[in-house]
Amino acid sequence: MKNTSSPIDYLKTSVFLLVTYNTKKARFALSIFLLMLSGGVVLLSSQLTGSLVEHLAAKGTQNPWTNFVAPILVLEILNLVFLYYGKSTGTFVANDITLNIRLALFKKFSRLPMKYFDQVSIGELLTRSTSEVSGLEAFLTLSMPRVLISLIVVLLILAFMLFTDVYFGSLILLSSLPAVVFVFLVIGRIRDSLRAYKAHLAGLNGQFAEYLQILPLMKVDVFSRYSEKMIGASSEELLAKAIFMIKINSLARSFANLLCYFPTFMVLFVGGYFTLSQQLSLGLLVTFLRFSERLRRPVAILLTELQTLQDASVTVERLSALMSADEETQALPEPAGPLRRLDGNVVFDRVWLAYQPGKPVLKGLSFSVPRGSSVGLVGRTGSGKTTTISLISHLYTIMQGDITIDGQPLERWNRSHLRQQIGVVNQNPVFIRGTLRDNLNMSLSEGLDKARDDRALLDACKLTGLHDLMEKSSRDLDSPIHDNGGNLSAGECQLLAITRVLLRDPAILILDEASAHTDSLTEDRVEFALAQLKHGRTSFTVAHRLNSVVACDKILVFADGRVVEEGTHDDLLARKGEYFTLYRQHGETAELS
Repeated sequence: MKNTSSPIDYLKTSVFLLVTYNTKKARFALSIFLLMLSGGVVLLSSQLTGSLVEHLAAKGTQNPWTNFVAPILVLEILNLVFLYYGKSTGTFVANDITLNIRLALFKKFSRLPMKYFDQVSIGELLTRSTSEVSGLEAFLTLSMPRVLISLIVVLLILAFMLFTDVYFGSLILLSSLPAVVFVFLVIGRIRDSLRAYKAHLAGLNGQFAEYLQILPLMKVDVFSRYSEKMIGASSEELLAKAIFMIKINSLARSFANLLCYFPTFMVLFVGGYFTLSQQLSLGLLVTFLRFSERLRRPVAILLTELQTLQDASVTVERLSALMSADEETQALPEPAGPLRRLDGNVVFDRVWLAYQPGKPVLKGLSFSVPRGSSVGLVGRTGSGKTTTISLISHLYTIMQGDITIDGQPLERWNRSHLRQQIGVVNQNPVFIRGTLRDNLNMSLSEGLDKARDDRALLDACKLTGLHDLMEKSSRDLDSPIHDNGGNLSAGECQLLAITRVLLRDPAILILDEASAHTDSLTEDRVEFALAQLKHGRTSFTVAHRLNSVVACDKILVFADGRVVEEGTHDDLLARKGEYFTLYRQHGETAELS
């Protein structure tokens, strides 16, 4: 969407919201119809009130109770009924729209390329998917019904005034123009202030997310003072933007409320003059007075909701920008095949990659891995190990060079089919709240709908050694697992993750220090499980400790985005090169840095 502030753009964003995410269009139409009926009976009630006054003033012979009062009461009751069902139906539609937005955001995140997450902070994405969607939900469920009712009533009253008396109705309509013009003048300024506030809020949330990730370091290091200073400065700037936004909104609302009284003043002053000069009947004056009273309240509601309207408009603008971002299938076209099972022969040939222009991370990287062999990737932090394994899953597009799997260029493999045959075990495996059975089945390509039977699950657990730990801790397949494995030990988490990958039966394994954060006894169990998992499969092990790659068929030593050495553990030690230096400095168990 364009980054402008005109009311036309607000209308576009509102239509975008209702058309794109509204799956209950018939109910929405019913809501509008009921609200229109509510506005119509209100106008008829006002007209009957004027007729009642005129009848009493003329001392007519008709019974006022049966001819005027009773119909007015019936109309007011009908107004309440239409209003209730119109608002409740609209609220149902609003909740459905919010649900669809949340589901669409979740699907969008899973379809975005990794390059997008390299450019946008997690804090900003969290803000858009949580607080901004919650604010939009509040607008849809609370403000939108009031806004719809007010708009319908305003339009109906203005039309009814013109229909009742063209001359007098035109005067009232003209007296309403100052409020309308004022709103059009200030709406852009309010929207600009809201846009600046929301952008800064997203940035501040991003800072919070980054600092929470390093909270243990902040507690024991002087970095906490620096963090507090930076957060404090950003918070003060956010406060200044919030105060500026509130000042503009308060001033606009107060002045606009004053302008809303102009139609009532016009009715009393001009209508009173015409009535006293016998140019306007008393009943018509009362009718127009009731019209002006009915008109002032919805206009005041629209002005009261002005900031909420702009807030929702800016939120829709930001969400639509996110939803229109190029997905992975656009950045990385999805080829049709091949769809056969991988053998696991992987070749990198002079591969170059840069996350930012002019700053390559991989520089002419070349190596080959035959089917079923195990490869260790070692090197200091930032040498390109993690980037290399991310390319095997085709998460990024390389600048130069070629990557082939089983002799086929990586770009020709169907990406979804390729990733289904790649198993990943890292230091921090992900678990869902559910049973042990659910967590074992969650990564199967068929999903939980076609889960493995319990015998297959238990056989896999026995093969990796997870079954022994289950028996020691009195767990079975129905035992509950908390979010992120909160009720599991580090060893249990790793064994569960390894067993889960084993059930997928991948052709290629990526192991990112899968035995980290475990004690020596548990580490032996994990290493045994990894050996079972790697048997007959091509495996890549990213090492932060050298003991995890000693037994690999080949070790690749990375430095500055290149492979500077390769060979077995003994061969590399004998050469006394970079690997020998790392081994001498850190030993087998120390963390590389």
